[in-house]
Amino acid sequence: MMYTPSKQLTFVVYEDQTPTKCFEVRKGHLRLLLLSLAAVILTALVAIFFVYAYVTNVTGALKEQEPILLKKYQSEHEQLLTNIEELQKSRKDLEELNASLLNKLKSARSAAPSAANQGSGNNNHTNAFALIAPPAVGDDLSPQELLSIDSFKLKYQSGVLTANFNLLSSKDKKITGYVFVLLKSKSAYIIYPSSGTIKKNSLAYDYDSGESFSVSRLRPVNASFHWPTERSGSVNLEIIVFSREGDLLLRKLMGPLSLSGAQL
Repeated sequence: MMYTPSKQLTFVVYEDQTPTKCFEVRKGHLRLLLLSLAAVILTALVAIFFVYAYVTNVTGALKEQEPILLKKYQSEHEQLLTNIEELQKSRKDLEELNASLLNKLKSARSAAPSAANQGSGNNNHTNAFALIAPPAVGDDLSPQELLSIDSFKLKYQSGVLTANFNLLSSKDKKITGYVFVLLKSKSAYIIYPSSGTIKKNSLAYDYDSGESFSVSRLRPVNASFHWPTERSGSVNLEIIVFSREGDLLLRKLMGPLSLSGAQL
């Protein structure tokens, strides 16, 4: 008689005061359960190993980068402090420059009436504008000939006298500032762009109240003055140009100009 192994396992449970209980489990199911538990444990161990290796690698890389990052941040911090010091120095320089310009402006305003009182009332070309003293806020840069006058024309129409000309930059670079045109006839002084007449006892004016301009090569200027209908006699014109900082760039006398020869 051959013995055939059983495919099941039988579990017998004995308990007091209760009948005996038997449980049967297939060996294949039990084997599958044990293998599944072993696979799960092995997978968990492998995952833990890889996580540990990754964390260790990242931690090591961060430790290697720490001195480099620290040095970089220290360098940026030092550069920032240097920039702050330069800005503070620039601010101090600008404050000193502003105070210097204000002092020059005050001196010019107080000196202009004195210069006016020292002028002459003759009508010749040399001293026609001796009574008018432009405010010397900055430096006199007119000897450098940064600007010049071109295509000057005097026109008269409907009681308006217009002086047309071009401002030329001799250095082919951008120049910005303010332009005035002063007109004298008999005892009256008229200033452009202001519509009022300058009296002999109040000839001071602010350099930045002129017509604003910016020129790289050529900039047309049309200075208009209200004038009586009579076209007789002559006038003298003076063109004065200041920079944005108050430096005198150009001062040119035009005249005497005959009104009878003015274009219609």
